[in-house]
Amino acid sequence: MNVREWMTKEECALLDKLKMEILNAVTVTDLLFYKEEMDRIMDGAKKRGRLLEKISVNG
Repeated sequence: MNVREWMTKEECALLDKLKMEILNAVTVTDLLFYKEEMDRIMDGAKKRGRLLEKISVNG
């Protein structure tokens, strides 16, 4: 499953911005913060995707 398929336009835009911020990160702490935020966004999209798949299979 491609995570981007389940992401909203806003989530995709935010993910792209966070990727750019990673390139400008000054400290490792900044880098880890951006990475964690990206992971949270992708995890939410994965959960939503699994739920929608489950609903469509059982529905």
